Amino acid sequence: MRLKNVKGANEIIIRGKYFINNPYENIGIWNKVFDNDNSKIYIEIGMGKGDFIIENAKKYPDINFIGIEKYDSVIVRAIQKSNELELNNLKIIRIDALELDKIFNHEIDMIYLNFSDP
Repeated sequence: MRLKNVKGANEIIIRGKYFINNPYENIGIWNKVFDNDNSKIYIEIGMGKGDFIIENAKKYPDINFIGIEKYDSVIVRAIQKSNELELNNLKIIRIDALELDKIFNHEIDMIYLNFSDP
């Protein structure tokens, strides 16, 4: 995927309706971060522009979804799409996948790895 600089990307991301700015604070309590009673959490590593994770959140309201992306210029598109929706089972975080063990403690039920950047 070709990355383009998006003017004001950081501000757009921080204001994202479903964006979690400091995911490290939620280790061990991710189910409490969501405004629902769902017990399962699925993550997508390298969510890109968010199409897959957003569609799954809409299709499966009984599962919590977390989209993970490290590039600002890409995650900003997912933020813009998700801001237009009302979903209580979606969160988006900006981290490198190498940090997963620092933010999750055996809380993830499924991992999607669709065309992520190695």
